[in-house]
Amino acid sequence: MKTQIEKIKTYLKENPLWEIVFMLLVSFGIITIYSFIDWNLKIPEIEIKKTEISQVFKTQSEKVNNDSTKALPASTDTVIVQRIIKIDTLIKGKNIKIKYDTIFKYDTLNKEEFMTRLDTTKQRIMIIGDSMLEYLRLRLRDYCEENKHQLKTVIWYSSTTEYFGKSDTLAYFIKEFDPTYIILVLGANELFVRDIKQKRQKYVEHILKQIGNRKFLWVGPPNWKDDTGINELIVENVGSKRYYPSLKLKFKRHKDGAHPLKTSAFAWMDSIADFISHKSMYPIVLNKPTKTSKNSTNTTMLQPLK
Repeated sequence: MKTQIEKIKTYLKENPLWEIVFMLLVSFGIITIYSFIDWNLKIPEIEIKKTEISQVFKTQSEKVNNDSTKALPASTDTVIVQRIIKIDTLIKGKNIKIKYDTIFKYDTLNKEEFMTRLDTTKQRIMIIGDSMLEYLRLRLRDYCEENKHQLKTVIWYSSTTEYFGKSDTLAYFIKEFDPTYIILVLGANELFVRDIKQKRQKYVEHILKQIGNRKFLWVGPPNWKDDTGINELIVENVGSKRYYPSLKLKFKRHKDGAHPLKTSAFAWMDSIADFISHKSMYPIVLNKPTKTSKNSTNTTMLQPLK
C-alpha cells in the first residue's frame, strides 16, 4: 500500500520536467512580448492552470465488524493535481513576480487506510466561520473537554466565501492558534447567489490555499430552501470526505427561519462529530460528551464588513 507522499513522488517521476518548463516558457514569452513595447503598459494578472485527475473511482458497501454497513471507498485512490503559474500585474520598468504552485487534492482512500487512519492524539481544534456556529461551538466545547482537545472559536458575522477569499483572516488565525484540525462553517449567507460557481470559485481556492495541508472539514450550510449551487461548489473543491452535507438534516429554527435552535444545533454538532470520527478524510477521537460544560469557548467575534 502506497502512502500519499509516495504517490506524489511517483506522479512527479512519471510526469516529465518539460511540462513545467513549457508552462514557464509560456509565461516568460508573454513577458518578453510586452517588454518590447515602448510605452508604460499595465495588464491584468495572468494565470495558467493545468489540472489532471489520475483515476476515476466508485464506492462500494461492505460489512464492517459484522454489525454495520458502511460505504467504503474502492481500492483505488483519486489524486487531483493542479499546477498553477501566476504572473502578477505587469507594469513596464518594475519587478515582475512569478508564482508557481502545485496543489494536490485527495478525495478517496483505499480500504486499508479507511479502517486504520484514526488519529488518537490530542488536537488543537479551530472552528471558524459565520454565525451558524454560534451554538455549534458550545457543543463542540463539550466534545473537546470530554476528549482532552483544545478549542479556539472565530465567528465572523455575515461572512461568506468572498469575505474569507478576499482576505488573509483565516491565515491570520491559523498562524495565531496553530490548529491541528480546522472546522470551517461557511456558506449559509450564499444560498441564493446567482452564478455562484463562477463568482466564488477563486475565493474557495484562496481559502483552501490558506488551510494548506492541515486537517479540516468544511461544514456545509443548514439549508432552509434549495440553494443555487453553494453546496456543489464546496464538495467539488474539497471532496465528499472533507465536506459535511448539513442540507440533509431537519432543523428547528429561530423566528428568522434560518438559524437552528440550540437543541437542533447540538444535535447537528453530534452528527458532525460522528461524521468526523467515522466517515471523514481525517478522523479524530470525538467520543460523545457525558456532561455539559460551563467553561469558556475561547471565542473571537468579528463584525460584518461595511
